[in-house]
Amino acid sequence: MLDLPFEADRFDAVIVESVLAFVEDKPRAIRECIRVTRPGSYVGLNESFWTSEPTPKMVELAKESVGSSIPTEATWQTLWEASGLRDRTVSLRRVETRSEIRDRLGWVGRRWALRGFGRLLRLFLTNSTLRQSIKKFFGGTSMDAMHEIGYGLFVGRK
Repeated sequence: MLDLPFEADRFDAVIVESVLAFVEDKPRAIRECIRVTRPGSYVGLNESFWTSEPTPKMVELAKESVGSSIPTEATWQTLWEASGLRDRTVSLRRVETRSEIRDRLGWVGRRWALRGFGRLLRLFLTNSTLRQSIKKFFGGTSMDAMHEIGYGLFVGRK
């Protein structure tokens, strides 16, 4: 993401979904997306953000989970304004856990969701490292953090 293997001005659109959460240098990643986009074309991001100022414990948990920091809404706004793109739009949404689960079940179908849950259960029972990670993620603070996460749709034209 920080050094895309494409020449400049190659693509009519660059769309990034839930990738920058794993990248520490977000401004550089945005610049790379812009670099490979043709003049007049669009860059779009769909990325997570904190809906309020996170506690230090939430920041630590997110960093352990994704390997990078999740920006606040204000930080994303600042990053997007600094992008230099024209016709920038931002649409922010809070994650509603129940509707997200219901929608995902609808997308993949109950049969596939059950198969995936069965695989997860089998791994949980047989893989102690995964078991500890899941217990840590779903233990207390991380579930509280789920209520403080939103996603933003950021679109701009080069």
